[in-house]
Amino acid sequence: MKNLLILGARGFGREVESIAKRDAGYGSQFRLKGYLDSDANALDGMGSDLPICGTPDTYVIEPGDCFVCALGSPVNRLKYANMIADRGGEFINLIDRSSVVNEGVKLRRGIIVQNHCIISSDTKLGDYSVVQSFTAVGHDAVVGEAAHISAYVFLGGASEVGSCAQIWTRSSVFPEVKIGAHAVVGAHSLCNRDVEPFTTVFGTPARPKMKKTNDE
Repeated sequence: MKNLLILGARGFGREVESIAKRDAGYGSQFRLKGYLDSDANALDGMGSDLPICGTPDTYVIEPGDCFVCALGSPVNRLKYANMIADRGGEFINLIDRSSVVNEGVKLRRGIIVQNHCIISSDTKLGDYSVVQSFTAVGHDAVVGEAAHISAYVFLGGASEVGSCAQIWTRSSVFPEVKIGAHAVVGAHSLCNRDVEPFTTVFGTPARPKMKKTNDE
């Protein structure tokens, strides 16, 4: 049996601890070992029984260890996951039992799917991507590496979400619309046209609000 370590002991990390306990493999394929976090006191008063076993940059990977990265920022999630992966760490997927994953779905590694989601046929979820509660991902959609899809989001069929992009709560993306890498779609937005990389859009229909730089 593998020993799962969660990268990040803050709010999202504690959510992921609960998701891990609702994954079909919990107790048979893996058990929870603890967290990795730069703050050794991050769990004080939070009620978790798991220890903080070290930091992502200094932890010595042991036989049987596996990992999932629970950092809300896509850029940081990718950074710290790669920090472990580059040292030979194995990442597993966590999928809440209440979610539905249809036939033909292609899952990479380190993916987190929260409760009551629908991942429809022949979609692709990239490394370290996150799909939060009550979200529907339409058939043939592509979710890129470390992308973050928030709660109550609808992604239409054959839509695309680029690497490290963020789609915030209750937003909808029309079928075949492409959201560029590092783009941000604000909450309650309706995307009926493509969004350029490093661009923030908001509204119904969504329109650009600001453009990020490559350094952000």
